Amino acid sequence: MPKKKQPTQEIKCQPIPRITFANAQAMREYLITASGPFIATGVLDGWNIVRAWTPNYFSKRFGDLEVAAFVDLPVHGAPYDMRSEDHLLRMTLRQFVERIDKSQKASYIHQLSAAKIPDIVGETHFRSLLPPGVGNGMLYFWLGSGGTRSGLHFDRFDNLNAQVFGSKSVFIVSPDQCGRLYPFPDNVEKSRIDVDTPSFERFPALSSVRAHTATLIAGEILYIPKLWWHHFHSLSPAININLWYGEHISMRSILRVVAQSGVGCWIQVARDFLVCGLFGRPSRARLFSDVPTGKFLYETIATGIRRRMF
Repeated sequence: MPKKKQPTQEIKCQPIPRITFANAQAMREYLITASGPFIATGVLDGWNIVRAWTPNYFSKRFGDLEVAAFVDLPVHGAPYDMRSEDHLLRMTLRQFVERIDKSQKASYIHQLSAAKIPDIVGETHFRSLLPPGVGNGMLYFWLGSGGTRSGLHFDRFDNLNAQVFGSKSVFIVSPDQCGRLYPFPDNVEKSRIDVDTPSFERFPALSSVRAHTATLIAGEILYIPKLWWHHFHSLSPAININLWYGEHISMRSILRVVAQSGVGCWIQVARDFLVCGLFGRPSRARLFSDVPTGKFLYETIATGIRRRMF
């Protein structure tokens, strides 16, 4: 008897809206009331970086700059399952570009503050896009090989992500579906799901998730509101420059994610609050991750108390 063919497991998706703006002012006005993600086209046409920035350009101009690079990255699974120390290497930017040219394994310069490359800050024009009263934001640089995967996660700030070179597939899920995305108990901003090969057997609630997807190409800007879950997969060597801006998510928002993630998550967060926060014990450094949620909550509360006292 022939073996029964198993159905392909796919998350139901619809396209991320694309909007063409005549100029920066038009996008700025749209952002004031935007409530969901979108891809902006036309806005980067006047930015010289789209024509100038390539991996070789950075190798020649800033080749001696020492960077923290994540190398030999996993092809499958949630990246956050891995430990930073197993993939982190210090090298020059020139050496990194040589590596992505020669190696078959994915490598990534992840979230490098643009302040470390001060000459490039003035070459971007995010300020012209920002709604009034949101401040200047935080600018970061990203460079990776094809095959680099970010993992599914959400940000604490609103995000404008400019694709400068290469292309990436993008997967986005709204915050109201958090309970179906299986966050890590110790870091609720990161999901245990492998977006590229989802397992409905291991994560059954995933079958009811509704996502937005697109291929982000050079010359486009992706807007991601804070708390929206998203995953990037580089389809080629790629360069991005992004700006996080606006107000930080509230502690109530983080606790809401914890509550949606179940009792086990509450227990882990409480443990990390005490063990890693109050008692200062070391925590596991997950790949592409910040400190555990419990430790972050402790540090936030402790900082607030110190400000009031002094």
